[in-house]
Amino acid sequence: MPALLGGIAMASVAALSMPAFAILYGLVSGQYTSYGEGSRSSSQLMSNMARFCVILTALATLNWIADSFYYLFFLMFGELQARSARNRIFDALIKKDMAWIDTREDGIAAFLPIVQIFWYGSHLVETGESDPKQVLMTFWAALMAMSGMTQIMPQLIVLQQGKMAGAKLSVLMKLISTSDQQFESQGKLRPERCTGQLEFRKVTFSYPSRADETVIRDASLLIRARETTFVVGKRGSGKSTLAQLLVRFYRPSSGQIFLDDVPLEDLDVKWLRQKVMLVEQHSVLFNDTIRHNLALGQLGDAVDMQDIRNAVKFAMLEPVMESFPNGLDTELGMKGGSLSGGQRQRMALAQARIGISPVLILDESTSSLDYVTRAEMLDAIRSWRKGKTTIIITHDILQIRPNDFLYLLDNARVVQQGCRKELESQNGSFSLVLIRTPRLTQTMSLMIMRTSPIGGLKLVTAMWNTRSHGQPGSFL
Repeated sequence: MPALLGGIAMASVAALSMPAFAILYGLVSGQYTSYGEGSRSSSQLMSNMARFCVILTALATLNWIADSFYYLFFLMFGELQARSARNRIFDALIKKDMAWIDTREDGIAAFLPIVQIFWYGSHLVETGESDPKQVLMTFWAALMAMSGMTQIMPQLIVLQQGKMAGAKLSVLMKLISTSDQQFESQGKLRPERCTGQLEFRKVTFSYPSRADETVIRDASLLIRARETTFVVGKRGSGKSTLAQLLVRFYRPSSGQIFLDDVPLEDLDVKWLRQKVMLVEQHSVLFNDTIRHNLALGQLGDAVDMQDIRNAVKFAMLEPVMESFPNGLDTELGMKGGSLSGGQRQRMALAQARIGISPVLILDESTSSLDYVTRAEMLDAIRSWRKGKTTIIITHDILQIRPNDFLYLLDNARVVQQGCRKELESQNGSFSLVLIRTPRLTQTMSLMIMRTSPIGGLKLVTAMWNTRSHGQPGSFL
């Protein structure tokens, strides 16, 4: 409101100066006509013109200052209104679940009014009804008025556009009704402890934008607390949807999801997302320093510098930090544009390392890494997450060890579950996956399972690079 009032006041001052300019120009013109008629001496003309020049300078300065503050105040008002609209929309949208989100022409005609003014003015002077000073004063006043009209027309167009934008925002605000926010705001339970056991009970789900396409169908899964569980399947099988359901981005069409035997819809959503951390394939990085982006891994608490260094070491980002002149204070640019895809994924993992979530979901979070780095990263994750609930969503079966428990998804259903070594001996879908996997990949997998993951990988990396350019271990 102060910016609007200031803008109106300055606009009024600037507008009032325009008639003053017209009067002053008329008086100046009158001095010259009087001098031409011989009623003014040259000394009187110079004295009067000097006085008018001082007045004109002061008036121009006042007009410049008023115009400057007029533009400044209205710019501030526009930005404040835009920010207010953005904040209102953002505050409303952040409370919603993801389902909802889903003039004259150039030519001689333009000069006709001027010709008419001077023709009529000369007629009035000749007949004695007016004098040259009054005619010129009227001319300047008309000219100023026309200039003002031509300047205000584009502003009226801008105001009309703003009116239309405001109407659209108003409609959007009405659409974001309290009834649509009930799911996101419901749930008040904040248990003191979280062991991390998750369970899907006959869950079916379709995205609101594709209601006729079932993404998850009658899925029942038990993710045991303090264990690492793999969810594998080809693209489109529903793996990532399970992760988004676990952090309550969406609600199931039917069935229920439980955390420590408590339905997800009964839990406070902020508490839930503090306890269940999701690291997706394409994580978001902000236009800020590396240090500040990493610190977002633990919201609400001060992050110790040693924790950041440990996270950088964990994610094998030390060489990256050394390559930047400003190290951790390097600006990443929009969406982390100064980093490669693999570096952005490791940044997301470093963020997760700083966090203290009992449940961690990794959704293809190492897919952009080369295979050796990917395996080393997974080895570090296993060491860090030992004794904590971890869900690894992937289509790369080489990451899975013989004793790892996995769920295999296909066509929106859980088609097989169990330890890898047990599933390999069964005649089921997982066996078909192994058959479709290239022979060299199977050899690598066996070497990795029978030796250390890193040792086995280093033995076969060179051979793999010379014989394959595809995704190792992928059954897509």
